[in-house]
Amino acid sequence: MFSWFQRKRLVSKGMACDKQRRTRHHVEWRSFLETSAWVRAGICLLYGLGVFLSAVPFPGELSYSVFFSSFFLLVASILWLELDQQDVWKSNSKVILLFGSILLNLLLSRGLIQFWLYIHPALPEIVFWIPTAFAPLIVTVLLGHRAGLYAVVVTSLIDSGSFPLLIISLMVGFTAVLFSRNVRRRGDLIRAGAAIGLVSLFCALVFGFLSQSHLRVLLDEAVWSVLLGVLTAMFINSILPIIEGLFGITTNMSWIEMADLNHPLL
Repeated sequence: MFSWFQRKRLVSKGMACDKQRRTRHHVEWRSFLETSAWVRAGICLLYGLGVFLSAVPFPGELSYSVFFSSFFLLVASILWLELDQQDVWKSNSKVILLFGSILLNLLLSRGLIQFWLYIHPALPEIVFWIPTAFAPLIVTVLLGHRAGLYAVVVTSLIDSGSFPLLIISLMVGFTAVLFSRNVRRRGDLIRAGAAIGLVSLFCALVFGFLSQSHLRVLLDEAVWSVLLGVLTAMFINSILPIIEGLFGITTNMSWIEMADLNHPLL
């Protein structure tokens, strides 16, 4: 007990590392959870259930077209992951991170859309209020740009409730991957968020003019598009250390911070 408090005190002063030697028993059960095909199958099952819930918010609206389109898209996305992303597919923790980020993005988008449709019948205004860059940003930073592109395409196709939303999701997602694939410092994420906001601003102006939106509505969409991109990047920046520790992933930003010669341990 006292040794634990002493170690924590040294870690807080930067004079020790908050890592412990793993025992053989710990390595065995963790290795099983990390590589087991049965565990991976359970993850895919839960992921499929989440996709159906995001595609069909209310059970009464289930139709054969929605069911089969979601099913085939789900199967295709899993096969794509197995064929093209072996480094992610063989690691159950990375699969959880990838699928969890996509599901959270989908459920958040679907919740906002349903809430907007409940209070307002028009859909175009809400597409600029959806944080479509969440999954691409966090997946690219933690798992690489190829996994980020996977998140962009899958999230956009599953969540394509309208043509403007599909185009905006693809444009914003590709921009997020482009500007976050070589992130080395926390400030780089904010710059990526600003780039996402500018692309969203461009999409808002184009679709606003095409739909002949009122000038006040157009300005609101433009301002919120830029603000949402920056806020999404700031939120990911704040939770990134927690996710890194939870999934045991070390990013370029973490390596640079640990190599700081001003650190007391160095």
